[in-house]
Amino acid sequence: MTQTLNSEPAPSAPLLLGASLLHLLVKIAVPALLGLVLWGGIELRAVWLMVVLIIVLRLLWLVRDWTNALRSPRDIALESVSLLVVVPCALLLVLMLTTNIVAFTGVTRWPIASGLVAALALHFGPGYLKRPLLRGYYRSVIAFALLAATAWVITHQHPYLVASGAEKRRLVAEKVWNLGHTFEAARHADKLFAYGDDLIAEGRLADAVVVYERGLSFDIYNDAARQRLADVSKELGVTPLPVRATGRSSTALWVKPEAATPIQRVPSPAPEGFNLVLVPCGSIPDKVLDRLAAEVTARIEIPVYRYHSNITLPPPDRSHGLIGHRQWHPAPLWGKFVDTSPPQNSHQYILVMAEDLFIENTNFVFGTTTGFHGIVSYARFGSPGRTPDADDLLIDRLAKQVVSTSIKGFGLASRTTDCVTSTSRNLQEFDRKAQTPAPEVHEAYRRAIRKLMESLHASR
Repeated sequence: MTQTLNSEPAPSAPLLLGASLLHLLVKIAVPALLGLVLWGGIELRAVWLMVVLIIVLRLLWLVRDWTNALRSPRDIALESVSLLVVVPCALLLVLMLTTNIVAFTGVTRWPIASGLVAALALHFGPGYLKRPLLRGYYRSVIAFALLAATAWVITHQHPYLVASGAEKRRLVAEKVWNLGHTFEAARHADKLFAYGDDLIAEGRLADAVVVYERGLSFDIYNDAARQRLADVSKELGVTPLPVRATGRSSTALWVKPEAATPIQRVPSPAPEGFNLVLVPCGSIPDKVLDRLAAEVTARIEIPVYRYHSNITLPPPDRSHGLIGHRQWHPAPLWGKFVDTSPPQNSHQYILVMAEDLFIENTNFVFGTTTGFHGIVSYARFGSPGRTPDADDLLIDRLAKQVVSTSIKGFGLASRTTDCVTSTSRNLQEFDRKAQTPAPEVHEAYRRAIRKLMESLHASR
């Protein structure tokens, strides 16, 4: 007697595709997106470790399939090769197309994180293809395409990734040089100094001086490089860049706390002459504004007033994940202030906020200009009201930033370390720079103010 087995109909192709995508989502996308949502970004080193972990775990799974004869050896071999090619090449390709990489450092951005998820999706995606040979061909084509694209991009945009020795240092230095005066270039100024050392070893001292000066324009606090440049310049008989002087201590305030009088609000009608007006954004303690105004007036000798009201902060422009802190972009802040009260020509307005500030392609900034005016943040300088010493340090840092922003509003700046307008990459460098502008910058600032007032009087 023959027994007929009841068999269910084979699932349709759309159903298989949907199940495969759901499996892919659970396996890859959910953990990746969870990390991005919670933390807002993943350190690039952690991304590479995550890639290695995924590859190792999948290879162990393939070893299990091979040991238990669950799949053909050819199918396992094709997936293994594809795994080792597709995921690293896709991530490297996205990196090279979206960032100025001269070293694998920094924080990932959404395109890079998306590229990682896409690479894993390309590899694990063909689960709905039931024929092993078809899956193998699919993965082989994807691996070959990504490998060819990666090789082309490296050859045309990042040749230093395959060079070595002096040639690699030359190519990296060329890349950093062309980045311009950006935070990215400042992070890799040491690559210029390394190439400068190669030029010195070759006896090309004049070229080495040019490269070292370019590097010091990015990293002005590198005393070892500055001394190296001074030695080479002396050997050539040329005048080196000035060596950084110690200047006043960063915590030496110009006005004692008890001597700071309450800041005056902008009178109406406005006083004659140039005036700096501090505009509190959100909740700023009165004592902070009083001491800040006294410090700024003492350092650059201009009258400082307080705006007649506080500006309410708009919603934050970004946050580092659900558990990260919030940040504001200067454009909406300045737009809200202008909508509240159009600026007067003889006033320079500096918005002061306790919240964190950022601009494009940065994690944060201490302050920035908005044309002639500016915005400063003391989120990274400390919180007021903790200890007297901490308050003094906060006021000194905030006064530095206000003075620097005011001067930069006139288009003036210096790359020497003895000027308050020099760029700092972190708080340690910020504390090391001078409290006041360099003499030539201060004089140019005074001339710019006089020229502004003369033009305003002539237009009346």
